[in-house]
Amino acid sequence: MKCITKVSYILRVWSRIIARYQKDLRNEMATTVRSALESVDEWSDEKLVGQLFCVASGRHAAQNVMGFGSADGASAEELHAELRDMIDQYKLGAVIYFPPGGDHEPVENIRTTMLDLQTAADVPLLISTDQENGTVARVRVGAVHMPGAMALVATGDRDLCAEVGRVTAEQLRAVGIHQNLAPVADVMMVADNPGVNIRTTGSDPRVSAEYVSTFVKAQGANGLASTLKHFPGYGSARVDAHFDLPSIPVSREEWDRTERIPFEAAIRSGAEAVMLGHVIFPALDPDNAATFSKPIVQGVLREDLGFDGVIVTDAMDMGGAARPEGPAEACVSALLAGVDQILMPSDLHSAYAAVLDALRNGRLDRERLCESARRILRLKLKVGLDDSDIPGLDVFSSERHKEIAERVARESLTVRDAEVFSPLEQSGSVLIAHPGIDPQKRGVNPGEVLKGMLEGAGHDVREVLWGGSEAEGGPWSNPDLNVSQAVLILRDAWKDGVDVAGVIDGLVGAGISVTVVAIRSPHDGVAVPSGVPLLYTYGDNGSAVRAAGRVLVGDEVPTGRCPMPVPSTGSRTQS
Repeated sequence: MKCITKVSYILRVWSRIIARYQKDLRNEMATTVRSALESVDEWSDEKLVGQLFCVASGRHAAQNVMGFGSADGASAEELHAELRDMIDQYKLGAVIYFPPGGDHEPVENIRTTMLDLQTAADVPLLISTDQENGTVARVRVGAVHMPGAMALVATGDRDLCAEVGRVTAEQLRAVGIHQNLAPVADVMMVADNPGVNIRTTGSDPRVSAEYVSTFVKAQGANGLASTLKHFPGYGSARVDAHFDLPSIPVSREEWDRTERIPFEAAIRSGAEAVMLGHVIFPALDPDNAATFSKPIVQGVLREDLGFDGVIVTDAMDMGGAARPEGPAEACVSALLAGVDQILMPSDLHSAYAAVLDALRNGRLDRERLCESARRILRLKLKVGLDDSDIPGLDVFSSERHKEIAERVARESLTVRDAEVFSPLEQSGSVLIAHPGIDPQKRGVNPGEVLKGMLEGAGHDVREVLWGGSEAEGGPWSNPDLNVSQAVLILRDAWKDGVDVAGVIDGLVGAGISVTVVAIRSPHDGVAVPSGVPLLYTYGDNGSAVRAAGRVLVGDEVPTGRCPMPVPSTGSRTQS
């Protein structure tokens, strides 16, 4: 066993020596973006096709609860080596960063990995990620976790939005990422939207346009390309495209008055890319989802809105991207519609082969694909991929980043009805009923954070796990309580069918004063009677939960305004 371990160690050391030599050699031979742009017409078919694909650095799991990670048990090192081989073999043009395991990884690791992948590329890679902030943020460990889009709008402060855009650019550029697949430009047209919800800027199209445009400008001014998503809009969807294909039942006139507005404004503000949504929009194209729709891609987006940047699909391994012709031919169909870049095909090998075959047999026009390659190369040039200078990791120790995150959380916190809200009483014990740590690892453990804060303020605290799954505590079990106050934490309980109203009714009926904190979507408030105090945090990142804790103990007063309507189910008077 010791002999095997020793041999393994020697092989690892030797491989690093070889890698360093290969890196030096590739750096001498690598094609610059500018020279590639000048020679696209001379590229082989193989190289041209490869430049149109963007693959994940880890394992994307669109239809898995984790959202990322390796289902086959492959290590981060194995996944990295596999991707290096694919970049070299297929002359890939782009990579999207996903954590390689079942958890987020430190910023130092991300930077090392992204820089090493560049050494495998013939033409410098356009590296992107989803850093919407809030619930969707791939770069977390070692970085300040910024609040998301709806929290920004709840502050009513566009200058704060610009600051968060700047911070996002600083963080991503420091780990070798040049393009953010954000902001979300969808408008929340239905409150029970399962796919985007608090990832959006709310339900007012013109307010959304202002904040989305502000974020785009801030990222661009700090060297990061923006990608608007999910065109033509998921705002009216009641199905999550990760699992199935949503259909949007609105007229063209209604779309022009709503979801068109943020996309058009942000395009005029300089957005470099637009991501298509896997969504069927009968008023724009009754036959095909947007990803495969020439009327939407070329007619609405290119001609009507005048967009000439990069058009990218959403992940092609999502349920909403399923096509009768199969996943490989679906990539061909997207390119036939006018798409420039294919994001995360379910199987790169078969997808690449299908696109290459379609190019060679004339189904795909070579000049059209060359124009897509030019758009991608122009974007690479814009974000400075011919410049080897990358910001240092010292940006992650910025106190300014922490101050901005805390300020957004503090100023976004919203109370539904100030007349019925008051801080917890100083005396008496407090129950915290909460769903524990998010199985998808998108936020902190709210009970753990609030318990510490309430105990620090002198409260005697008891905890009960309660949520929509067994991992989150499961259904309410009527615990034997001897408390005078209760804080109920809701984390998208509306999606899981949690009996919120029943639990509140039981607690109030037992003479216990209840305060509810909705740490994700305000739509959780639908189940909370109007007489019950309710706080919205718009996310369960640490700064948001801490802000809620300060309000509960009376240290701060909430000043935010909810960016989406929340219907009420009626009143429940507390004694």
